[in-house]
Amino acid sequence: MMVGFSTLSPEIDEFSPYTHPWEQITMVTRGTCDVLIGGAVQSASKGDMFAIPPNVEHAVRVTSDKDCELIDIWPLVEDYLEYTEYQDEFGDVDS
Repeated sequence: MMVGFSTLSPEIDEFSPYTHPWEQITMVTRGTCDVLIGGAVQSASKGDMFAIPPNVEHAVRVTSDKDCELIDIWPLVEDYLEYTEYQDEFGDVDS
């Protein structure tokens, strides 16, 4: 599994939908936002979670005057392994 932390700014006030071939689970940890998943929009705030199926267009837009923070969870995606190279707390996992 991969976990990402995002901080979204209210200055970006439009949806920029995109897709990817893996599922995603997201939890709002601060702020409020609108979540677009497959053409449907729902509101989310601190503590809310949402699931995004693979290959479904989705986007998030902040709906308050403060940043919105998210935790995103995905399956391990080989294309993203390069972003974990800085992590060395587990030592050499190949040995």
